[in-house]
Amino acid sequence: MPSHRHRSRAHGQVRRAIWPSLAGAALAGIGGGAIIAYLGAPPPPLPPPAPTELDRHTLHSLSLDEAAELARFPGTVDLSGLTTVSLEVAASLARHDGPLVLDGAWLIPDDAASALDQHAGPVALAALVARSRSAETLSPALARLLIRQAGRLALDRLTTLDPPVAALLCRHRDGLHFPALAAPPAAVADLLAATPGPLSLDGLTTIPSPSLARRLLADGRRDFSLVSTVGDEAAALLAASPDPLRLDALAAGARAAPLLAPAWARLLARHDGPLSFDRLASLDAPSAAALAGHPGQLEFAILADPAPDALEALEPHAGPLALPALARLDPAAAEALARHRGPIELTGLQALDSAALAKALVAAGRQDFSRVETLSPDAAGALASGGEPLDLSALADPSDDVATALARHPGPLRLGALAAASTSALSLPAGRAALLALHDGPLLLPRLESLDSPALAARLIAEGKRDFDRLGRLGPDVEALLASAAAPAPSLAGLQMLATAPLARRLHEAGRSDFSRLETISDEAATILATAPGPLLLDALAARAETATALSAPLAALLAHHPAELKLDALTALDAGVAAALEPHPSALSLAALRELEPEAEAALARHRGPVRIERLEALGTAALAARLVADGGREYGSLHRLSSAAAAELARVSGALYLEGLFALDAATAEALAGHSGTLGLDGIAALDDEPAARLAAHRGPLSLAGLRRISATARAALERHDGPLFLDGTVGVTPR
Repeated sequence: MPSHRHRSRAHGQVRRAIWPSLAGAALAGIGGGAIIAYLGAPPPPLPPPAPTELDRHTLHSLSLDEAAELARFPGTVDLSGLTTVSLEVAASLARHDGPLVLDGAWLIPDDAASALDQHAGPVALAALVARSRSAETLSPALARLLIRQAGRLALDRLTTLDPPVAALLCRHRDGLHFPALAAPPAAVADLLAATPGPLSLDGLTTIPSPSLARRLLADGRRDFSLVSTVGDEAAALLAASPDPLRLDALAAGARAAPLLAPAWARLLARHDGPLSFDRLASLDAPSAAALAGHPGQLEFAILADPAPDALEALEPHAGPLALPALARLDPAAAEALARHRGPIELTGLQALDSAALAKALVAAGRQDFSRVETLSPDAAGALASGGEPLDLSALADPSDDVATALARHPGPLRLGALAAASTSALSLPAGRAALLALHDGPLLLPRLESLDSPALAARLIAEGKRDFDRLGRLGPDVEALLASAAAPAPSLAGLQMLATAPLARRLHEAGRSDFSRLETISDEAATILATAPGPLLLDALAARAETATALSAPLAALLAHHPAELKLDALTALDAGVAAALEPHPSALSLAALRELEPEAEAALARHRGPVRIERLEALGTAALAARLVADGGREYGSLHRLSSAAAAELARVSGALYLEGLFALDAATAEALAGHSGTLGLDGIAALDDEPAARLAAHRGPLSLAGLRRISATARAALERHDGPLFLDGTVGVTPR
């Protein structure tokens, strides 16, 4: 049974409905004469007013007789205690002329409802209205009763509505609320559009007619989030809306659509939210132009090769544009994208050749280029113009021009692929090395053998790297950086070239003695290393010196620290300064290609600490060098063409045979000196012998070979015949007459 408060509210509604008629009737019954009489003398007492309301809300059932009796009451009849009304009772009550309150009747069959609809006055059906909120369908009879109720008619669970019922309901002026009505037929939609009161269709998923679309827009509706189906004419009307619309379901449907017509693009462009097209593989210019009006984000998940005219049509779009499948662009497409008004998302981009596009991306704050594998120099320059960090993790093999351009970037770069590719590099071009110096991440260059980039060297030094043992060749600026690096001193065991004095000094001060792999050194650096107090391992330098045809004094001074033999067998000349620089060398010194020496050079070589071998010497002038050669075990002097008497005297000390086949002439002093030799003396190169030298040679004791002698005087022959020992002549010696 309805509560007292509920009944009062219902009764109030009925009273309000009948009060004007009652008040009018009362006033009409008082004529002007009555008013005048009242003014002149007291009127006679009025009869008590007839009752206007009959309260029978305590009744829970009603017989036909009771119904007939109540129907005759002229005022309001309150039967709000009834929960159901039969056809017979309804038919009787329908003859009642005043307001009828059936607020508790929640079960009224259709035939009873049709009968009650014949009631001439207001009928209050609060329970029926409440029960109808949960009804999924509605009969015409109940619809007729419901539309007679005051206030908004809410049918919360009504999912279907046929035209006859819709036609009835749409006559209701106080508003219709159908939150569960999702897909009305076109005829029903037209009826709903024409309803005179407010219309609420919160669960609408289909707009089949333009009239409904027009009505909803006119009502200020902007939220069509659930609408997934729209007729073409309705779509055109929605697309023409000047205001943004919520079209979530339509946008979700477009996400899976493989095609997009311009008309639908115009509609979707009104969506107040992002638009994603996951299956759209192509986009024509008209559709693109329509979408350009969309204020939010546009994403084309698989659009890999958009036509330039479509991208040009998208240029006015002010929202973000995402093209994640776009890997490469032709120049025209790239230029069109560069002119796009809004931010551009190209997360799948693998090649970037357009400087304009690169500049636009950087200007929009783009930092992630992690899939870009190739860059043009112009695009690289545009990227480098920004100051923010850039991710170029996939750029593994940039050209020198690209690397040089990117190396001008003022901030850090992520260069994972380049760093990984460089782990096997033996050398790096200057641009690539400078670029790697900007890498924001670990930098391992375990096989690098040469380094010319001061920027990269500074980066490695700053990270605390001191082990540079694999580096063989360094640029001058790199040497300078390593020379000034904080302690500990850099380790350069594999150094093959040393050009600068500062690095040489740093290594010298660090006590470095092993320069086994050093092949080339400047005179300045050699001068510093040559001040070392002890031996230095200089295997590679010594090996290179074997083929050198000239030697500087600083290098010679450095080589003098080499503890092993020096074979300077390609030197054809040796000045005194170089010879003096070699003096401290403690091991053997071979000078196989030397033919003659200055006296000062001979003197310096005579002071050499280690053995000296000069196997092809053609002139020997000093006793000191001759003595040194003899002391070092020299036995072969066949290359000598010129020999001083002082040197000959020292050679005469050779024990055993002394062969001097290279001498072509012999003066008396030299002959006398050689005569002091006590072993075999071979002078087979002499073809003519004067009397005095012959006489001096005759004093030689031991075998004497003059196999090359061709002409002597009788005096000389006689002198030789007095030789005390075997004398070897070839038998063709002619005697020169006096």
